[in-house]
Amino acid sequence: MEINVLLFDDAELLDWAGPVEVFQSAARFVPDPVTIRFLGYGNQRIHSGGLVLYCNGLWGGDKKLFPDLVILPGGSGVKRLYTDMTKNNLQNLLQSGASIASVCTGSLLLAHAGLLDGRDATTHHENIDQLARMAPDCHIQRNVRYTDSSPVFTAAGVSAGIDLALWLVARKWGLDLATQTANFMEYPSDGIKQPEHTND
Repeated sequence: MEINVLLFDDAELLDWAGPVEVFQSAARFVPDPVTIRFLGYGNQRIHSGGLVLYCNGLWGGDKKLFPDLVILPGGSGVKRLYTDMTKNNLQNLLQSGASIASVCTGSLLLAHAGLLDGRDATTHHENIDQLARMAPDCHIQRNVRYTDSSPVFTAAGVSAGIDLALWLVARKWGLDLATQTANFMEYPSDGIKQPEHTND
């Protein structure tokens, strides 16, 4: 499984580190190799949560990369990414067959790219109304940890990315393996459930 983590300055640390920990933990148990690459926005040196990260490459910089899954975090840096570059890269990724999983306000970038029309989506509870304004044709989900409108997935704030990643592990390799992964992480496995929909 090929996973790309799309990073930018001031990305929320747990938004991306939580899902990465899930897939790295799952890799202990799955029969398939799991490869994770970190791609920076505009610069390979990214600042996130007080860390300086040197990424493997740049968003859209390697046209030969065809990931199975893209993880898109949120954070205060999101507001600087409402650009044509972001829109085109995300649209191209989805058209290439990749799944995209946003965490927290990463869903606002999906809305900006027009990828949430007709889909269920959520975000951090403080940004739900903003998401509704940006994606009026989206089915906003409140009070859920994540949504599944495959191939687009969204998680609520920060730690909810862990729940979404465990759900994605369950979709890929089965619920038993996802539960095994959660137990290894000492994380509650009851989060590995399809959310109940509460359409607005």
